Amino acid sequence: APEIARAVRRAGGRTVTVGWPGTWPVREDEPNTVAPYMPPAAARAAALAPVIFGDAPGQASEGLGPLVSEAVSASRAGFPDVAAGVLGPDPASPDPAWDEAAAAARWALLADMTAVETAAKLIVREEPHLALVYLGGLNSACRGFLTAAPAQTGEAAQQGVERYAEAVARYHAFVDVAVDRLRSLGDERTFIVVCSVYGVRPPEPEDGSPTAPYVQVPPGGLIVHGRDATS
Repeated sequence: APEIARAVRRAGGRTVTVGWPGTWPVREDEPNTVAPYMPPAAARAAALAPVIFGDAPGQASEGLGPLVSEAVSASRAGFPDVAAGVLGPDPASPDPAWDEAAAAARWALLADMTAVETAAKLIVREEPHLALVYLGGLNSACRGFLTAAPAQTGEAAQQGVERYAEAVARYHAFVDVAVDRLRSLGDERTFIVVCSVYGVRPPEPEDGSPTAPYVQVPPGGLIVHGRDATS
């Protein structure tokens, strides 16, 4: 993806790149780029990491500090309500495996919110010919809620399944809203291309179970043309 952005700039176009793997540290010749930041696992599990975007050395193009700081503040302010809607109540579950999955998903959700907020601000400011935005939170949600935690056994594990059974579906819905927000910033010429290795809809339950292995979900893609398109 960064190579595609460079090709667009060589042709005279403007680009925005947010959260894309492999862009850290941001090169001096990479404009309007904010690289992802992954804090240590212990920090992610203990609490919401204090550094999400823009604060780490080499993480953002020169001059983007104030814009990224605004995006971080806005995302943190809205996070409690969004997290409650996507992941449900915050109190610890009866099983540690579910606690770990929920902590990872909460951190990833805040990172995704910040990426969308940052990208939206840059798109409005730059009116780019190409915007690349990476959202990795669905990976954390699928891996934790559909694979790692459900592999546990016992009554406590079953309570976790019942509690988070809809979390992946709600995370898909969160991504839908995020994509729609970015799409609304374009015009009738805009193409939105969504590429997902986890499909474009939640996996179907197997044998009546509220979870299904996300590794069985085929990759998905979606192309939308025009700001007002509905499908």
